[in-house]
Amino acid sequence: MNKINASPQAMLIVRLAAAQAPLHWQLFAPGEPHHEASGRWPTDDASPFPALAEQYPAWVLIPASDCAFHSLTLPAGLRKPPLQVAPFLLEEQLADDVEATHFALLHRQQAQCEIVAVQRQKMRDWLARCESLSLQPLALTPDVLALPWQPPAWSAVAGGRAVADPPPAVGRHGGGKTSG
Repeated sequence: MNKINASPQAMLIVRLAAAQAPLHWQLFAPGEPHHEASGRWPTDDASPFPALAEQYPAWVLIPASDCAFHSLTLPAGLRKPPLQVAPFLLEEQLADDVEATHFALLHRQQAQCEIVAVQRQKMRDWLARCESLSLQPLALTPDVLALPWQPPAWSAVAGGRAVADPPPAVGRHGGGKTSG
């Protein structure tokens, strides 16, 4: 079935793990037949995942451990978009060459920007995996950003439990440079 026929709010949420590990998925489709469907693929035998992957657009969660999160203060008077200058401002903080790194803007408030950096090869690998699963990604998002958050606490979930609090001066998008 074509994803165009799917409800506009409906989407498949997929969490990619290591290449050989099963992925976790859940359908968010209020009012549709499989609206509460979820599982792991390929370990669930009678999973509707393959059919759902072709029917619904996907919000793909990628491992935050493969991402580097950075907080930038843009120079005063800068007229270029943040993603044009981020590679140069972050060059010395990156483990990889800027040419081999993909940058995405997470949040901007005036001169303060939150940027995520990912190896371009990782991005190509994730997109290839999405294609092999017939997923049509709406976005690739670090999985940590999908966790529930209420200031000033952070949430960390492992195996369905575990909660961690951030340092007092750090919020969801700020307070210094972090990498993961």
